Amino acid sequence: MPVEFDIEETSVNLSGEVESKTRSELMDAATIGYNWSLELAPEDRGQLTSTSIAPEWRDGTLVWGYTAPYAGAQEYGTEPYYPPIKPLLEWAERVLGDRSAGYAVQEKIAQEGIEGKGYIKAGAERMKRSLAGERFTDLFDDID
Repeated sequence: MPVEFDIEETSVNLSGEVESKTRSELMDAATIGYNWSLELAPEDRGQLTSTSIAPEWRDGTLVWGYTAPYAGAQEYGTEPYYPPIKPLLEWAERVLGDRSAGYAVQEKIAQEGIEGKGYIKAGAERMKRSLAGERFTDLFDDID
């Protein structure tokens, strides 16, 4: 499940210099949040960060995020489930030097699920803090 963070433009009709300044401030803040999320993103082989989308405007919406199919599981966590063993065996050998440890990891995930890392939420919070003043606060009502 890919994960994206987006900010829709304000409904206020902005013009010229004010619109340009506002868009610039939002892009600067998004870049700060995005960079912070990259710092916090779980890293093994760098596949998650290689799927990151740097901040960009798309049809009036500023977006950034990650397109890896497991980005959502890493961000939010999961309920207990039995993950496929092959990637866990490869990970255990690469990281722990003991391929058989992958079975224990599989069982732990089956019992407890995966704990969310919150790297995107942390980036969004950093982005929110970087915006000075009150005029942008209503854009972040959905961040809890």
